[in-house]
Amino acid sequence: MRETLATYEKVDEPVDDGYRVRLAYEMKEGDKVVAGNIDEEHVVEVDENSLLPAIYENIIGMKAEEQKTFKVSFPEDFHIKDLAGKEVEVRLAVKEVMKKVLPEVNDEFAKKLKAKDLNELKDQIKKALESAYESLNKRSALNQVFNYLMEHLEVPLPKSMVEHQMEHLREDILRNWRSLEDYLKERGITEEEFNQEIRKRAERDVKAMIIMDALTKELGVSISPDDVRKLIETDDTFRMRFFQLLQSGFSPEAAFNDIYQSVLNELLARKVWDVVTKEFYKEGEEAVAEAINEALATGESSND
Repeated sequence: MRETLATYEKVDEPVDDGYRVRLAYEMKEGDKVVAGNIDEEHVVEVDENSLLPAIYENIIGMKAEEQKTFKVSFPEDFHIKDLAGKEVEVRLAVKEVMKKVLPEVNDEFAKKLKAKDLNELKDQIKKALESAYESLNKRSALNQVFNYLMEHLEVPLPKSMVEHQMEHLREDILRNWRSLEDYLKERGITEEEFNQEIRKRAERDVKAMIIMDALTKELGVSISPDDVRKLIETDDTFRMRFFQLLQSGFSPEAAFNDIYQSVLNELLARKVWDVVTKEFYKEGEEAVAEAINEALATGESSND
């Protein structure tokens, strides 16, 4: 919590890990600039996990208004194509050095976190930890139930559903890649191996969807639009997605409709697995699996 309220103050000290710096850089191959711009400043955290190793190693110990020039060789398989396999000269200029300042833990600190005082904040933290522990135990139980059912239930998988899910997964995976060839090269796999992975995941997803559909019907679970709206407004993940859609130009109604199905599925899953988990431990895993098998069989016969 102290980290979330931390501030940074300008210091006349050498750069160290965890500091924040305002800098400019450029990388040249001969006379050609291949990355960066020495006239363009950036504010960055000095962290070996977020900076290029060569930048991190050289910036440590530098002070404000100091410049440094050094050479770096990048491997052939470096993930930034414009730098892969090249030796470049790096010009690095530190403009300002800032050090993190953590706030004192007192009543004023608590008030910034919407608590009356430090004691109330401690109580809130205790309750949040207890709730998180309970949620963790519940999630563990749900995973145990789900994995058992996925392993022991035989479910016919419609070819069209599997192919549709494969296409969805393929698009989702490749969204941040320039091409399938780039992705395969980075992973070090063939297209055939990639398709096998996708098919396996798609078949598992479709099986899970069919089991969930059967459970939803068998248990008579239903979700109202008000339930969906409430989750969108209170769940951080869905709320963020909702606001992202609004910022991208969606109307509130269009944004709501766009994520309605995914929220509906999440609520159905929560209700269904809550009931199934209780029955799983009350009646025994085999009894629950048998009941679900009957539900699946009923669904198949009604579709014939």
